[in-house]
Amino acid sequence: MKEVSTKDKLVVFLYLLMRDDMAAGRVEELVREAERGVNQSQIFKEVDDIPVYSSLGAVRLTNGYLGNYAEELTERLKNK
Repeated sequence: MKEVSTKDKLVVFLYLLMRDDMAAGRVEELVREAERGVNQSQIFKEVDDIPVYSSLGAVRLTNGYLGNYAEELTERLKNK
């Protein structure tokens, strides 16, 4: 397979994550979980720091510090 060139920070982040720390299959599972949480209207039981899905499809992140950090990192990756 040929090398891929990108300027997209999210692509670079995911590439580094899968190359150095997490199996690609696990990343795929997490992406599907995130898609399901945002797109489906289900309510799941809250357990520790597991996201809770509301009936509006929004995800409530129960660890506020981690949620804020995730939002900050997302903004940093989105802004070029």
